[in-house]
Amino acid sequence: MQEQNQSLGEILRQSRESKKLSIQQVAERLRLSVAKIQAIESDDVELLRTDLARGYIRNYAKLLGTDAQILLDLHSQAYPQQQQQIFIATEALQKKADQYRALRKNLLIVFVLMVSISLIGIGAYHGVTYLAEHQSMPVSNEANAENEAATEKQILDKEQVAAEVNAQADKQESVNANTNANGPMQQGQIELKLVFTEQSWTSVRDIEGRSIYNKLAEAGTQDLVYGFPPLKLIVGNVHGTKVYAHGSEISLDKYMQNNVARLNVE
Repeated sequence: MQEQNQSLGEILRQSRESKKLSIQQVAERLRLSVAKIQAIESDDVELLRTDLARGYIRNYAKLLGTDAQILLDLHSQAYPQQQQQIFIATEALQKKADQYRALRKNLLIVFVLMVSISLIGIGAYHGVTYLAEHQSMPVSNEANAENEAATEKQILDKEQVAAEVNAQADKQESVNANTNANGPMQQGQIELKLVFTEQSWTSVRDIEGRSIYNKLAEAGTQDLVYGFPPLKLIVGNVHGTKVYAHGSEISLDKYMQNNVARLNVE
C-alpha cells in the first residue's frame, strides 16, 4: 500500500521499478516519448496541468497494474481546477465527434448517390451505344462529351467532400518550446548553457517560480538561458545533457536519480 505522503510520480516510478521495467520500455508500450514519461514521474507541473494529463496517468497505471483511481484522486487534489477544464474540453470534443459522425453519415449518403448516378449514367450510355450499333443510329459525340463531363464532375465533388472530412479529422498535439523568452541577460541574472548530446527534456524556473525554459531538445543542439537566481533546474536525461554556469560545467551525477537531476543553481 502506498504511503499517503508519496506523490503521484513517485508511486508510478516505484511501481515501474517493482515491475523491473525501464523508462524506455514504458515509453514504447504507451507510445509516448521518454521525456514525457520522465516528466510524469518527476511530477512536472507543466505536463500535469494539461488536458491530456489524466489520460497519461490512467494508461500508465493500467500498464503497471496499479489502481488508477488512487492516482487520479491525487491529481484532482493537486489540480482542482483541472476537473472543470477537462469537463469543458470533453464536451467540446464530444461535440466535434458528433459533427464528424454526422459528416461521415452525410458523406456516405452522397457517395451512394454518386455511385447510383454513375451506374445509371453508365447504363444509359451502354443502352444508347447498343441501340446505335443494332439500329444504325449514330451516337452523338456531343452526348458522349456531356456524359463524360458529368461523370468527371461527380468524381471531383466526391474527392472534395472527402478532403474536407479528412481536414476536420486531422488534429495534432502542439509542442511548447520556450527558449530565452526573457530576452537578453539583465543585471543580476545568471547564464546557463545547456548542451545536448542526446534528446532531453529540460525545465528551468527562476526565483519567482516562473518557467523561463521548458523544452524537449534534440541531440546536437544547445541553448542559453538567463534568469534571476536561484534557478530551479530539472534535467530529464542526465547522460545526454551538460550544464554550464559561471563558465564551469556542473556535475549532474550527484543530483541524479533514475537519470533525472533536480538542483538549484545560484
